[in-house]
Amino acid sequence: MKLHKVFLAASLACLASAASAGTYDGIGGGQIPDNAPTNPLVVTFNVTEAGPLASLSLTMVGLRHSWAGDLIATLSAPNGTTVDLMRRPGSTTPNGVGDSTDFNGGQHRFIDGGADLAAALLALPPTGSLLFGDFAASGLFGAAVNLNTSFANAPLFGTWTLRLSDNALDDRGSLIGAALTVTAVPEPSTYLLFALGLAGVAALRCRRKA
Repeated sequence: MKLHKVFLAASLACLASAASAGTYDGIGGGQIPDNAPTNPLVVTFNVTEAGPLASLSLTMVGLRHSWAGDLIATLSAPNGTTVDLMRRPGSTTPNGVGDSTDFNGGQHRFIDGGADLAAALLALPPTGSLLFGDFAASGLFGAAVNLNTSFANAPLFGTWTLRLSDNALDDRGSLIGAALTVTAVPEPSTYLLFALGLAGVAALRCRRKA
């Protein structure tokens, strides 16, 4: 392999490594307390990576509930920044009951660029179940929530917290667990090495031409 290719390969490898994602399994799970907005099911994630956040996604594993519109899910960063993942999906009024279809196990990932959750639920028959999918986070009345932008200034290192609450009587649910995937912004020194690698390539090519 020529020397300039070695420079470039090493720089690209370092950049990719610095921006690699880490996935953290949540601590917690079980029954979601019925009609208990102030007593949510709590799942925590102990993130050990440092640096500014580039992107994240959260996957709920084994989410079950017989009335999807009862649920509110939020994610909080170590500095207290809290963002909606879903807020009574399908509700069109402050006191609306939301969509009546079910979550019935499977995996539901919340990620920027995902599908509209309320629309996916509304497309099901009245007794249907939403089993799998990638969904965009959303707030009240389905308002779009951009996770990467909302957490852009939040630190990665520390305890992240998922809170999942039931907000109406009778219908009940549970969650087996969750996983948080985060990607850090590469450190400035990594960009410097990448730039030096490119500079080395340019210098070697100029020398060859001379």
